Amino acid sequence: MSKAKQKQKIDYIKFIGCKTAEEVFELVRQSSSDMSDHEHAVRSVILDIHARIEAVMKEILFQTLAQLVACYTGAEAKHKDCRSRLERTIQKMSFSQVHRLLAPCFEAFESGELTEYLPAIDALRNEVAHRSGKTAKYKGRSPFSDPDCFAQVFIDGCHVRQELGEFIERRIDDPKAMQERGWLHFAGRLH
Repeated sequence: MSKAKQKQKIDYIKFIGCKTAEEVFELVRQSSSDMSDHEHAVRSVILDIHARIEAVMKEILFQTLAQLVACYTGAEAKHKDCRSRLERTIQKMSFSQVHRLLAPCFEAFESGELTEYLPAIDALRNEVAHRSGKTAKYKGRSPFSDPDCFAQVFIDGCHVRQELGEFIERRIDDPKAMQERGWLHFAGRLH
């Protein structure tokens, strides 16, 4: 940064009339939302549950497609670059894009958690993120005013993550292990 730009740097805390981090937090929170602290906490948890599920789904997509990026002797640098580009591309994808790609796989996996709970959690997240969170409903109830519903969102999210783990194990890890075991047997290295 040039010296001229450093001199023009704005002290945003002072600009908004605050002196401490607590003052900034309170002013920004009050100015940006009419939600209570409780409603903010519920909203934050819903967004976190969704984000954790999204991260696992992106990892599934990456692990599946990364197998197609073959590494040949002498091309390690190119292989590393291709895998990095693939990972960056997947990380830029939205939840909806990743879910559309994986939905047929989840249906074939025959998991009620992935076909029922996943779309419901996504719909709740979208409602919370893009509309007034206070009116958001999960399976007909409000996680903001009904603690049992809030607990259900949490439990359903746990079930989805557990099923995604099972999906990874049975559809990605087990086939890799079987392929390697078969290759070792074929090569005469397994007794």
